[in-house]
This record gives sequence, structure tokens and C-alpha cells, in this order.
Amino acid sequence: QIYFKPNATLYRQDYLTYNKAWVDFEMTEGTPYWMASPLKEVYAGDMYAPMTTGRQETPAFTDIEYVGENETTDGKPQLNDRWNPAFYQKAWDKAITYSNDKEGSSTTPVEAVKSNWSIEYNDVTVKYSLGKGFYSRVEKDSQGNALVRLPKKDDEYKYELSTKALTETGKVSEDYGKMADGTDITIDLSKEDTETTSEVVDGDGKHFLVGNPYMSYLNMEQFFTTNSNLAKKYWTIDNGTVVVGTPDVTWNSEQKTGYIAPMTAFFIELNSGENVSKEITFSTSMMVAKPADGTNNVYGTRAYTAENPQLTLTASSANGKSRAAIVQRSDASNQYESDKDAVTLLDSELDAPTVYTVAGNYAAAVNAIHDYKNVPLGVYADADEEVELTIEGASQLVESLYLYDAVTRSTTPIEGDNYTLNLQGSSHGRYFLTTDEGITVESDIRIYSPADGQLIIASTPSDKLKHVQVYDLSGRVVDSRQNIGMTTCQISVPGGIYIIRAESEHGEAQAKLKVR
Repeated sequence: QIYFKPNATLYRQDYLTYNKAWVDFEMTEGTPYWMASPLKEVYAGDMYAPMTTGRQETPAFTDIEYVGENETTDGKPQLNDRWNPAFYQKAWDKAITYSNDKEGSSTTPVEAVKSNWSIEYNDVTVKYSLGKGFYSRVEKDSQGNALVRLPKKDDEYKYELSTKALTETGKVSEDYGKMADGTDITIDLSKEDTETTSEVVDGDGKHFLVGNPYMSYLNMEQFFTTNSNLAKKYWTIDNGTVVVGTPDVTWNSEQKTGYIAPMTAFFIELNSGENVSKEITFSTSMMVAKPADGTNNVYGTRAYTAENPQLTLTASSANGKSRAAIVQRSDASNQYESDKDAVTLLDSELDAPTVYTVAGNYAAAVNAIHDYKNVPLGVYADADEEVELTIEGASQLVESLYLYDAVTRSTTPIEGDNYTLNLQGSSHGRYFLTTDEGITVESDIRIYSPADGQLIIASTPSDKLKHVQVYDLSGRVVDSRQNIGMTTCQISVPGGIYIIRAESEHGEAQAKLKVR
């Protein structure tokens, strides 16, 4: 048997001869994790730890079974309580069912917000199969991190004995405690809830949450070489901060943008096109030993090198922080390009404010641009949240950089390598980055939807908007604004697909846009 302590790794586990593997991992209370199971036949019901301490510190190689208040009839003391510690999940872009009370006597179906996370729920029957990612968070009364051990010997998954709807039997005995072998792992992203719920991967048809199925690091360069049907970018989470891994972007020396650690989940994006395959493959060729940066031998710090000038935007508050990056490249455009840009996919998942820029009609976390001409930036945040927005890297640029405020109609030079701006709550359509301090006649109208039910139409600082019309797909006028006389226009509409036509003093633009 083999036992992995927290953060342990093993290169080429497929060469190992063993009977059973055990894995420990720690979770900080209240912190969201995107996780993946390295073992077969693991269910959400296996996520539990002793209720007294929240730490599974029983001897290694010892089978663990759930003992709740309804399993103590034979005189055994109660060891577990699914409500302390309480482990919660979220689903991406699909409906879920959660229990309202400890006894599980009432369950409630909850529709997820489209293209967003559901509320947290506690369905113990969800299967965490190899290659499938899942969200997890823990709450507990005792101090310190929760310590969880897999696998569990249970063949039922329930809250308490009376919870019939959320009880399932079916753990395959021969796969209990087994890791992936040398066989390729193929994930079918096209499966829907109506086919086989346990194998469905969370996704919105374009983005999917998958996970590293191995106890070694996953080499993302090899992963994308094998899976050519994917855009070469991914989203993962690190200490509560969303991290986007793309070529030519280095977030900072601490982020693991080249490798995915064991037991870590990440979002992927399918390439566009009707005939794009919806299958992805994990193989042993993607395994890599503990990586090092070559200088101080710190694992997991390998990242793509930014060969072009990069601007880093950081939004910070008491609830956390997020980052966005702008990379200036000669082969890029200021429109959205799937092979260079990464959308702001996870704006509502975390409590932290989320900063973004705009690539074409998309809010972007990574934005490759040709030039800094009217680049909008914005922040999602709670209405009363104080946010500090920091812009770093301006000294790398050949031209001077300015921040334009459409509300005050003022232009501020960004001097030095660290510029800070204080905001109150969200900001959409107000601030723009530009290298033009004076009057610019040329029009550059941007049309985008940064938040649910919101349309932003913005032109260059010197080019005022005249008219904006919004149509639904039947051609009906949903909203019409005349004689605007401002450089920005914000319109609220229900979720749907719209045609937007905008005219300014020096130009016009039209866009077809989906609003959540």
C-alpha cells in the first residue's frame, strides 16, 4: 500500500505495483478550491472528517467508514457529522439539488445562474471520476485546517439514515483505492444530465471544469498538444485568486502557469467551430516530476516568459484580489482572438472584486492588443465595497500611457511603474487606457456586456455618441437612445441575444451580442 501526505507527489504512478493508495489533503475553512480526485470511485459523500477536530489523523492504511448519529445503534460512538465539518460543492451552469436540513427530509432544486456558479449545495451522490473537476469548500467549528483522507470504505452516501433521495450504492470494490493506470483517460464533454449524471462535466458548452487525474504534475504544453481541439489557455485557482494560464503571460513568480498540481481542477475552452471534437484525453505523457525554476528549486514556479510589454491590473479589497493582464503584441488586434485572449470567465465565483479589460465584445482577463487605443477597463464588486485598483508595468511601454475618465472627462498620465486608483463598488464603461493625451478624431466604438443585464457602448474620449439602438432577433426595437452627447452609454436589458447599432460624431458600429 502507498500513503500520500498533503502535497506529496509521485511521478509515473502507472509503474507502481500496489494494492491500495491513500491520499491526505488539507483545506482552509471558507476558502474555495477547484479539486480533482486522483483515485477511482470517489464520491462527494467521501468528503468528511471527524467532527471533534475536523482532522482525519487515524493511523495510515486504516479503512475509514462514516459513523453518524444514525450509525451508532450497535454501541459505536458517533465520529462524524456531515454538518460539522460541512463540505459544500458548487455546479457550473446547471441545476442542482441541495438538502435544507440535517435529516435530509426536504430537498430543493435550484437552477444555476446561466454561465455562472450555482449556490453551494451538499449532494453526497455526485461522483468525482478521474479527470473531472469539482468545487469544494469546508466549514467547521474547530480551529485549524480540515484534514481529509481518501478513499473511504463506505458503499452508501447519505446525510443521515432518513435521507432516501440522496442515498446511492455502487462503489466498485476492485477499484477501491486505485489510482489511474497507464491507460489513456478520455472525457466526453458532450454528456448531459439526462444521460448519466455521475459522468457529466460541469460546463456551459464552451468552457468545462476538468482536473488533473494523476499524483504527478500535469504538463500543460503536452496537454494542449494532445488536445488540439482546445484553445491554449486555462483557468485555475490559487489561494482564492483566479489565475489564467496563457502563452506569453507571466502573472508573477509564484503562480503555477505551466503545470497543474495534483488534485487540482481547471477550466478549459473548446475551439470554435461546428465540428470540433468534444472529447479530451489525459495520458501518461503529460506527467512531469516536481518542476523547479532552476534557481531556488521551488516547485511549481515554471511559467511562460512575457516577451512583450505587459500591463498588470490588480483589484484589491478586504475580500481578496484579482488580476487581469494586457500584453502588447505586433501580431495581435484589439478584437477578441481565442488563441491570444482569455475571457473573464469566473466573475461571480469569488467574493473578491474582479478586474477586467475589453477585447472586442468580451470582458477579458488576458487581453493581447496591438495598441493602447481606447482600451476599456472595469471592475465587478459589491455596491458598497471599497476597491483599490493598481496598474503596474507602464514603464515597459514605449509610449506614455493615460487613464481617461468618461465621467469627469479628464485624462490622467500613468507615471512610474505603480499607479493606484480608489473605487467604490463596480465600475463599467467609465475608465479607458489610451496613449492619446490630446484630441483623437478617429472613432473606435466598443460594444460589450460586462455584467448580467448590462450593455455598455463606449467611444473614444473625443468622439461623443449620437444614437444607439438595440434590437432583438425578431427585429423589434428594445431600446433607443437619441442625442446622447456622451462618450459612454449604459443600457439595461433582459438576458438574450441582441443587435446593437451605435453612431458617434465620427463613426458607427454594429454588434451582435449575447447578454446574460
